[in-house]
Amino acid sequence: MAFEMSFTDEFGEVYPNSYWKVVQCNIARFDKSGLVVLQGFKDAANVGKRIIGHKQYVVNEPLYDTYFSTEALDPQDENPYRSSYLMAIDIKDILVGEQYVSFFEDAQQV
Repeated sequence: MAFEMSFTDEFGEVYPNSYWKVVQCNIARFDKSGLVVLQGFKDAANVGKRIIGHKQYVVNEPLYDTYFSTEALDPQDENPYRSSYLMAIDIKDILVGEQYVSFFEDAQQV
């Protein structure tokens, strides 16, 4: 699973088919915390080459309970990486107008 979306970097360069994938998923079960990092590439063919952006999420106890607890990972095909993508979609972290939306709001899951 990964995200494909249009992305404009800090220099105004537009990547209409940018490809974002989880490159780090560190979850500490003991204190219910962690870090999830996604990196963006120009497109799927350029994965592993020049990084055009990154997005990271600090996992706190409520996020851990929702996405990474044993119960959350029990359903078929659920694993920490898939849960990381689901969490990234659900977190409303970008202000658009007067409303917060997910950075990956318009991304296609591929």
